Amino acid sequence: MFKKIWCLCITLFFAFSFSYSKNTFSISGKISNLKENQKYIFLYQYFGSEAFKIDSAKISKGQFEISGNYINGFYQLGTSQDNATIIVIGKEQNLIFSADATNFMGTAKISGSVENDLFAQFVAVNASYGQSMKQLAGQKNQIAMLAKTDSAKFYLLMNELRMKEDSVLSAQNGFFSKIYSNHKGTFMADFSSIFIISDTTNLNNYITKRELEEETFTVGEMLVGKVNNYFSYYVNKTEADFQKAGQILIEKSKPNSPNRELMYRIVINLFLKVGVKNISDLRKNYAKEFPNSARVKQYLENLPKPLPEIGDIAPEIFLPDTSGNFVKLSQIKAKIIILDFWASWCRPCRAENPNVVKAYNKYKSKGLEIVGISLDDNKNSWKTAIKKDGLVWPQVSDLRGWSSIAGAAYGVQSIPATFILNEKGEILAKNLRGPALEEFLSNYFSK
Repeated sequence: MFKKIWCLCITLFFAFSFSYSKNTFSISGKISNLKENQKYIFLYQYFGSEAFKIDSAKISKGQFEISGNYINGFYQLGTSQDNATIIVIGKEQNLIFSADATNFMGTAKISGSVENDLFAQFVAVNASYGQSMKQLAGQKNQIAMLAKTDSAKFYLLMNELRMKEDSVLSAQNGFFSKIYSNHKGTFMADFSSIFIISDTTNLNNYITKRELEEETFTVGEMLVGKVNNYFSYYVNKTEADFQKAGQILIEKSKPNSPNRELMYRIVINLFLKVGVKNISDLRKNYAKEFPNSARVKQYLENLPKPLPEIGDIAPEIFLPDTSGNFVKLSQIKAKIIILDFWASWCRPCRAENPNVVKAYNKYKSKGLEIVGISLDDNKNSWKTAIKKDGLVWPQVSDLRGWSSIAGAAYGVQSIPATFILNEKGEILAKNLRGPALEEFLSNYFSK
C-alpha cells in the first residue's frame, strides 16, 4: 500500500493551502537589525510553485502590522522574497511575529498560533522521515551489485529494506492521521488529511474532484506535487499517454478557474521537463482560455520558444546572404515558400539538391520560392557548393554550423530538413523530398 505514498510530502509540505472562504486576519510584530533600505514588509501568496506579492506594510521603528481578508493556507512574510519565512494563515485572527532581519527565516517566531506550531512540528517530523528514506535509498544503491554476483542475498536484503521503507511510510501516514484527528477544525488538520493514503487510493481517486475544482487548492505546490506523482505512478511512460493524461486532467479541472489555469501550467512544466514534444496546442489553448490574465501572459512569454509544428506561423528568419545582405523571410512574397536547411558537407543534402532544382524550375513561374538556410561554418565551402549545385534561389547563413540561430528556432537536428509555407507564412508540411515534394507541389498548384 505505502509504495505509492507521496514523495511530495517530504519536499512540498510547506506550500499548499486550502480553505472554504477568506478570513479576517492580522499579523503584527517587530523586526530587529533592519537595513536602511528595508522599510517595508511584504506578504506573498502562492500560486502553484510561485509566490506573488499581495500585500505590504510600512515598518516604523521596527514595528509593523498587516491585516486583511485572506484565504487560509501558507504564505511568505518578509522584507523581500529572498528574505522571507513561511507562515500559516488560518482562522486565528491576530498573530504576533518577531524576527532578525539578518537571518529572517532562522529567527522568525510566531506566538499565539496553534496553526504555526503545528506547521513547525510538521516540518521537523517530515524532515526526519525524509532523512530515513534517503538513508534506505543509499543502502539500496550499496547492494545493487549483488544482483549480479549473489542474487539470493540481493533479494533477501532488498526485501528487508522494502519492509523498512514500509515501516517509515506507515509511521508517516500515522503522523498525518494524528494531526488530522487531534486538531480538527484547523487548517493544518485539513492539510494533513490530504497526505493520508488508504487501501482504497487508486488511479481514479488519487486526484480528487475537490482538488480540481476548489480554488484554494491552487495556493501552493500541493496540486503540483500530486499531479507529478500521478504521472509517475499511474501513467505509462509514452508521449501519447502523457499527452492524453494531461488533457484529461485539464478538462476535469473547473472551466475558467484558477484550478484550470494552474493545471495547464503544471502539465506544460512537466512536459517540458521530461521532453514531451508537440505541446504547442496546450500553449495556444492556455492563452485562449485566459486571454485577460497578465499572469498567464507572463508565464507563456517566459517559456522556451515552442518548436514550430504544422499549422503554426513560421518563425522569422533574418540572416545574411553570400554578399552580406540581410534577407528577411517575412518580406519574401510567394504562394509557396520552401525553407531548405542544408550544408555543403551534407552528402544527403547535396544528393537531394538536383530534385530541389528541378522543382524550382518547374514551379517558379507558378509562385514557388525557396530559401536555402545553410548550416555551414565555412563561407568558401558554402559558396562553392551553391555554384556547383546550381542553387539560384536566396541562400542565407550565419555560418555558425549546428549553432545556427535559424536551425535552433526550427528545431533542426538533422539535415536535409524542409519546411513548406503558404503565402500567410503558415507551415503546411515538413521534410518532403524527392517524389513526395513533387506530389505536394503538383497537387497544390493544380488547385
